[in-house]
Amino acid sequence: MSVTHSLLRRQLKRFFGDTVEIPTEWHGFLEVVNNAYIEFDEDRETLERSLELSSSELLQKNSEMRAVLQAFPDLFIWLDDTGKILDCKGGGTTELYISPKDLIGKRIQDVPEQGISVKFSDAINDIKAEKRFVVNIEYSMRLKDVDRYYEARLLRLRQNQMIAIIRNITERKTAETALAAEHDSLEKTVEVRTSELRDSLQQLEEANLFLEEANEHKNRFLSTMSHELRTPLNAIIGYADLLDGKFFGELNDIQSAYVKKIDDSGEHLLALITDLLDLARIDTGEMELESENFPFQDILFRTIDMLSSQILKRGIKVVKQIPSTLPMITGDKRKCMQIVLNLLTNAIKFSPPRSKIRVIAEVAENGFIRISVGDQGPGIPFDQQDDIFREFYQVDRVRDAELGGVGVGLALSRRLVEMHGGSIGVESEPGKGSVFWFLIPITNDNSGLAIADESGEANLSLESVGRHILVAEDNDVNLSMILDMLSMQKHSVTIARNGEEAVKLAISKSPDLILMDVRMPKIDGLEATRILRAEPDFPDIPIIALTASAGEKSREKSLHAGCTDHLSKPVRIKELFAALDRHLKKDEEVPISRKP
Repeated sequence: MSVTHSLLRRQLKRFFGDTVEIPTEWHGFLEVVNNAYIEFDEDRETLERSLELSSSELLQKNSEMRAVLQAFPDLFIWLDDTGKILDCKGGGTTELYISPKDLIGKRIQDVPEQGISVKFSDAINDIKAEKRFVVNIEYSMRLKDVDRYYEARLLRLRQNQMIAIIRNITERKTAETALAAEHDSLEKTVEVRTSELRDSLQQLEEANLFLEEANEHKNRFLSTMSHELRTPLNAIIGYADLLDGKFFGELNDIQSAYVKKIDDSGEHLLALITDLLDLARIDTGEMELESENFPFQDILFRTIDMLSSQILKRGIKVVKQIPSTLPMITGDKRKCMQIVLNLLTNAIKFSPPRSKIRVIAEVAENGFIRISVGDQGPGIPFDQQDDIFREFYQVDRVRDAELGGVGVGLALSRRLVEMHGGSIGVESEPGKGSVFWFLIPITNDNSGLAIADESGEANLSLESVGRHILVAEDNDVNLSMILDMLSMQKHSVTIARNGEEAVKLAISKSPDLILMDVRMPKIDGLEATRILRAEPDFPDIPIIALTASAGEKSREKSLHAGCTDHLSKPVRIKELFAALDRHLKKDEEVPISRKP
């Protein structure tokens, strides 16, 4: 047989010698052993080559890992369980006061100053005692006159070893300190701003309070002035009425013209007072609209009729484009008439003699009626067309003052239109006249269309004559005027000069009707009315309040106090006779319980 493996040949030579023939029965066994040796050598060579390759790769990877650790900004320190430093790697930016290689062999708790050393000792003891697996420590050290901040994280590796990873956190701490300072600064800024805002709010509240007080004073002043002005106007307009009615004899042409001027001036002054008072009421929210359905064309025809004398005087032609049927309007009829009156009055005032005024009413889009009043006046520059709706604004102060304007009518009209949910505007060009327009919403209920009534004011029957009337009035001029008016219908009159006297005379005389002035000495007219209405045996005598305080609120106060009706001063003779007609019963209906 052939033995190829050298180790097996040496062993056979040592046992059998060089000359001895190997027995045949051994040949199969020796062949198996020879093959086993050969396979073993092959496996050993393969293993050696693998080990050689693995060692080379491991050395390479170990070298790479060391390079990575060395370049790592954090410092890695291997420790035994006593804190002794076994190895250091990394720490490229840690900025220690001692080189990492000089740390090897020292205890980590012996390296830093005392306060930091205690922290490391406690951390090592906790990990060694297995109280904690990881411990974090933060500390600071002053290096090169600069405070440095560090974070150390200690964790267990195996039974007798642990690792400490130390990181320089100076930049983070500096940023945190700056952020905290910024936060503190921001808090202080917010506190200062809050204080300033609080002061501003307080100043605003004080300013609002001042404005409210000023507004209240203004309204009180306007109310007082309205009352004080209406009182003499009552006499001026009332006496002008008596003279113009020629109740005391005919007037010559000059006298009639003077009376007309007095009446027109009084009416103009009354309109100004009313407009100012209405503006004040709107500002304070006191004005409320009375809602009713009515045909707007009635207002247009009635207003044109009211101003007919002014229109004829200036020779102006009014061109009316007003449909006989229009959708119904929901709103305050008197306030709507005031809007139209203001626009028409302005058109008449600014139109040259013998010119034209065009009044147009039409149904606009989106459920509105559009009313426009066009004139051939001087026109308004474009840049002033918004300003003319402001209070007391005048395009030409000298001209407007000569024409009798103060800049209130358009401002009031704008407020009233907006209160109705509409809008107002003007289209104008200097030298070519102006067209003032406004939109008023159509009512939702238009079951029928109203037919225009062009008849003007209703005629008064003046049937109530020769009755007994108690007049409570403390102003001599107004009292004299009322007496002259009542004498036209031959009424007998009892006079009371104050509220107390009015109560006594009303109870003792039981007149057919009482004209009660609201402002009187001792007790006012409303209180006197309350006293009379509280008397159980007092008959249901009509009491008409006479007051210089105009407006719906004044009327409501009068009716709430027990008055049957309310007349605002100045009292016109037609208004007085109409009120007497409404409330005086005919002779056969006079209650028999009244005293003579």
